[in-house]
Amino acid sequence: MPKKIMIIDDDIDLVEAMRITLETDNYEVIDAQEGQKGLEKLKKEKPDLLILDVMMGTLDEGF
Repeated sequence: MPKKIMIIDDDIDLVEAMRITLETDNYEVIDAQEGQKGLEKLKKEKPDLLILDVMMGTLDEGF
Protein backbone atom coordinates (compact mmCIF):
# COMPACT_ATOMS: atom_id res chain seq x y z
CA MET A 1 0.00 0.00 0.00
CA PRO A 2 1.60 3.30 -1.08
CA LYS A 3 2.13 6.09 1.42
CA LYS A 4 -0.24 9.07 1.08
CA ILE A 5 1.12 12.59 0.69
CA MET A 6 -1.21 15.57 0.78
CA ILE A 7 -0.32 18.90 -0.82
CA ILE A 8 -2.22 22.06 0.12
CA ASP A 9 -1.08 24.89 -2.13
CA ASP A 10 -2.78 27.48 -4.31
CA ASP A 11 -0.10 27.27 -7.03
CA ILE A 12 -1.61 24.67 -9.37
CA ASP A 13 1.53 24.36 -11.50
CA LEU A 14 3.67 23.62 -8.43
CA VAL A 15 1.16 21.06 -7.16
CA GLU A 16 1.18 19.26 -10.52
CA ALA A 17 4.99 19.24 -10.67
CA MET A 18 5.16 17.74 -7.17
CA ARG A 19 2.41 15.26 -8.06
CA ILE A 20 4.32 13.98 -11.10
CA THR A 21 7.52 13.59 -9.09
CA LEU A 22 5.85 11.88 -6.13
CA GLU A 23 3.66 9.55 -8.18
CA THR A 24 6.76 8.48 -10.13
CA ASP A 25 8.13 7.30 -6.77
CA ASN A 26 4.88 5.40 -6.07
CA TYR A 27 3.30 7.79 -3.56
CA GLU A 28 -0.43 8.43 -3.55
CA VAL A 29 -0.96 12.19 -3.87
CA ILE A 30 -3.97 14.10 -2.58
CA ASP A 31 -4.23 17.84 -3.17
CA ALA A 32 -6.29 20.90 -2.36
CA GLN A 33 -5.94 24.48 -3.56
CA GLU A 34 -7.90 26.09 -0.72
CA GLY A 35 -7.31 25.93 3.02
CA GLN A 36 -10.84 24.92 4.03
CA LYS A 37 -11.04 22.12 1.46
CA GLY A 38 -7.58 21.04 2.53
CA LEU A 39 -8.70 20.69 6.15
CA GLU A 40 -11.72 18.65 5.09
CA LYS A 41 -9.59 16.31 2.96
CA LEU A 42 -6.95 16.09 5.69
CA LYS A 43 -9.49 14.81 8.21
CA LYS A 44 -10.95 12.34 5.71
CA GLU A 45 -7.80 11.01 4.03
CA LYS A 46 -5.34 11.01 6.99
CA PRO A 47 -2.17 11.29 4.89
CA ASP A 48 1.25 10.11 6.05
CA LEU A 49 2.80 13.47 5.13
CA LEU A 50 1.43 16.98 4.55
CA ILE A 51 3.14 19.55 2.33
CA LEU A 52 1.58 22.91 3.16
CA ASP A 53 1.94 26.38 1.69
CA VAL A 54 1.96 28.47 4.88
CA MET A 55 1.73 31.72 2.90
CA MET A 56 -1.69 31.02 1.34
CA GLY A 57 -4.09 33.92 1.63
CA THR A 58 -7.04 32.27 3.38
CA LEU A 59 -7.97 30.57 6.66
CA ASP A 60 -6.50 33.24 8.95
CA GLU A 61 -4.03 34.34 6.26
CA GLY A 62 -1.55 31.45 6.38
CA PHE A 63 1.28 31.29 8.91
